[in-house]
Amino acid sequence: MNIMNLFSPKTEKRKISPFFLLKLCLGTLLIIWLFVWQGNGAKIVELFTRIKLEYLLPLFLLVFLLNLVSCLKWRLFIKEYGVTISIWRLLGLYCIGKFLDNFFPSTLGGDVARSYLLGKQIQSHGRSFASVALERLTGLVAMITLALVFGLLNQEMLKEPLFIISFTVIGSIGCALAILFIFPRLVEKIVAFLAIIPVFAKLLEKVRIVVKEMYFFRKKFALLAMSMCYSFLFHLMTITLVYLVCRTISFTPDFLDVALVTPVILLIATLPLTPSKLGVWEWAFGVFLVQAGGELAEGVAVSLLIRGLGLVVAGIGGILLLVEKGAREESVCDDNV
Repeated sequence: MNIMNLFSPKTEKRKISPFFLLKLCLGTLLIIWLFVWQGNGAKIVELFTRIKLEYLLPLFLLVFLLNLVSCLKWRLFIKEYGVTISIWRLLGLYCIGKFLDNFFPSTLGGDVARSYLLGKQIQSHGRSFASVALERLTGLVAMITLALVFGLLNQEMLKEPLFIISFTVIGSIGCALAILFIFPRLVEKIVAFLAIIPVFAKLLEKVRIVVKEMYFFRKKFALLAMSMCYSFLFHLMTITLVYLVCRTISFTPDFLDVALVTPVILLIATLPLTPSKLGVWEWAFGVFLVQAGGELAEGVAVSLLIRGLGLVVAGIGGILLLVEKGAREESVCDDNV
């Protein structure tokens, strides 16, 4: 699916990729297995009957605040270019991105969409894509850092083979990101090498522009430090959200255990294995919350409740997308008059 076509006033037929269908089948099979295994389906339904309704409004407000914190961090990078954008406009674009995430294998689809819309507004797609990339990158670094810190604080759980493998991968990703950010010439060499392949050449030319814009921030230490503060706040709030959702279904894990497993779950969920993280999201919560003293059904129930809260935000984004498209179509009609 071409994201840019979503904002075009012309409607055209889009082909569904066989690769997308394969990922959809994988996610669907994983969901079916999670519900069928040891009668988890009935257990999950029973857990949802135990939901403490008084928790739902605070949980939704926390989800809203999480999105707001992300937008405040995003605005830091945009303002550094001398561009002023309302925080509510950025929040609207963020919600649109969340809506479109439901139709793509990972969060990249939504990120590209909000980058595109912002780029049209500020008349620079390079800068808009760079701001989104840095907002994501600083969040990823904070997530990896917190995973390692809570791992050191919870060494008993860290001895489990599942965590040994996970933290080896997490540590490797963290080192790779640090190396790439410290040595920009290495990134340029990698891009130049891949550009030899004709299929990648056009895409990598755009990547080169975005990377160049990202390095504009490389020595802005105060700005990067502030963005990392927002990132740590975001992930600490996310850990709190997961803990409260556990409490909502009467599952009471240790907070430190939740603090350890949450970053690992989120890192696994970023992998573009299935559309909208279907199955992978639920599997990661189910498997890792077992390590926090829960059952597979409880982990899956927690994941579904968090997904439901996210779908409310996505629904708002869907409405805003229709408004955005309507405004663009009206503008095109006015230009043709």
